[in-house]
Amino acid sequence: MFLFIETIQRKIFCFRTIISDWYESDEILRLRQASLKKEEVDLQIEYEKLERERNLHIRELKRIYNEDHSR
Repeated sequence: MFLFIETIQRKIFCFRTIISDWYESDEILRLRQASLKKEEVDLQIEYEKLERERNLHIRELKRIYNEDHSR
């Protein structure tokens, strides 16, 4: 009987350990997901900034080209 109870207690301990590990893994994945979402937003902002800068340079090049060919 004592062996049976000890076996059940061991199984309960293992089950609790598995659940604890699962919660820890879940939390790590949630934090990683939040970090990746923030990084995605930051990259999108940087992309839009570079796109505006690129368009500005293109307009400036066109202006210079038109000035040179209007003479």
